[in-house]
Amino acid sequence: MKYFIKSVFLFGFIFIGIYCIGVFIHGTFMPKANPFKSSYGHLNARLQEVKNFKNVDILFGGASRSYRGFDTRIFQEHGYYTFNLGSSSQTPLQTNLLLKRYSEALCPKLVILEVNPGIFSSDGVESALDVINNDKVDVELIKMVLTINHFKTYRNLIYALERDLFKINLNYHQPIKQGEDTYISGGYVEHERERKLFNASGNIQKIKWEPNKKQLAAFDEIISSLKEQNIDYILVSAPSAYVDYNSYINRSDFTALMEIYGEYYDFNKIVDMDDSLHFYDASHLNQNGVDIFDEKLIGIISARYDK
Repeated sequence: MKYFIKSVFLFGFIFIGIYCIGVFIHGTFMPKANPFKSSYGHLNARLQEVKNFKNVDILFGGASRSYRGFDTRIFQEHGYYTFNLGSSSQTPLQTNLLLKRYSEALCPKLVILEVNPGIFSSDGVESALDVINNDKVDVELIKMVLTINHFKTYRNLIYALERDLFKINLNYHQPIKQGEDTYISGGYVEHERERKLFNASGNIQKIKWEPNKKQLAAFDEIISSLKEQNIDYILVSAPSAYVDYNSYINRSDFTALMEIYGEYYDFNKIVDMDDSLHFYDASHLNQNGVDIFDEKLIGIISARYDK
């Protein structure tokens, strides 16, 4: 029996070692279809630049509707020094991590979180991979990986540890332009398809929104932390096309929950958007839509602070 247990442990040790070597070879020498490389959304460029920002007026967080919806140039024109800490498919689990890492240095007067039903029902794997691939490994990152508890996040964490150990990609700088995306200083990403018009077709899918308990727990922690630091915050749901917005049959449940957390603005009810004129897909505004959305939000902020 002792021999069997010893053999099992030895086999497990060898298997883990071989797996770690395989992950290293895949991540380092097989660049095509590589799950460890920087993905769309320019998070790597954003996290390189954030180190140069201090004492911002507004800090944005959220998924792609944040970094594609809050144009830092428009806010700059109105006298607001801002940074957009959004990332692709970012859920509260990743928002919480990024705020812990960067909010102290950024020292924002106001945090604006883009919230929508999708990010609260997500398992957070996609955004976790993006953060693991592009940021440092620390205790908070490991805690996030353990909370998500998914094979892919463990795999990418292993490569991230190997990457840091062997100083791989130490001098890597993500190109400002990748495909149709152009990174704008301050965290905003401009997309060439924003110049196109959205053509909605087909029937509206009907989805019942059900929150993920892990995401709610992370969001509770975010709000509690902001309150403890006396950082003001606003919750914002960026406009989405009719086919997306009306797909949730119980959106009122989401609205009620957000209003419990704090000051909440659902911009589908505030601005009058046309699916064909102001969106380039069901979830994202084109530049005309971004201009209208941001100007309206700036008006709310200005009235609030009497600036």
